[in-house]
Amino acid sequence: MKARRRGLYVLVVFAFLGGVAYGLPDDRVVTIGIRSNPDNPTSPVHYEVALSLSAVAQDGNWIGWEVVNLTLREKATLGTDTVWSIDYPLVDTNDELWWVEHADPSRPVRTDFKELAPIMGVALPETPGVKNLDFSIEGVPYTPPPEGAPYASTSAISFRLRLTTDTTSDPTQVADDSGTDEPVDNDYSDPPPPSKQ
Repeated sequence: MKARRRGLYVLVVFAFLGGVAYGLPDDRVVTIGIRSNPDNPTSPVHYEVALSLSAVAQDGNWIGWEVVNLTLREKATLGTDTVWSIDYPLVDTNDELWWVEHADPSRPVRTDFKELAPIMGVALPETPGVKNLDFSIEGVPYTPPPEGAPYASTSAISFRLRLTTDTTSDPTQVADDSGTDEPVDNDYSDPPPPSKQ
């Protein structure tokens, strides 16, 4: 019995120290720019989607990222942007993680985050007097046209946005705005300030 306890203790200590030695990458924010004309890199950004991520698992070069917060900002032509956010939205995968393959898992780069996992939920407004935002967003494979991709790092998404007074998501409802296989700026260089977490 003592040998078994000692073996279990050594295993627990090894697992803890092994996790420290082979630590997961730092938390990060990935921001995607959805432009008013998806194929024109000079068109204004209509929506910014900022994802606050925390690495929680690793399998070889794959890191399982937890989406700690999603903030969606509708850019105003004049006046103030409209902002919604949600902590821990539903990531619609088997383990609710966004699995991303990295060339170097200890140093993920922004362009590794190309194909967004399916994410959905109802985000609450940070802007007074605005309804909740029922959303779903998902990365899809992107094949650039013969003339080349519109952005330095281009990916594609399908999305559905609907203003609502509901607090639960209803994917059957008609969207106020949507896009299918829409090219997005995956390396958007004007991210919003970090959200409160």
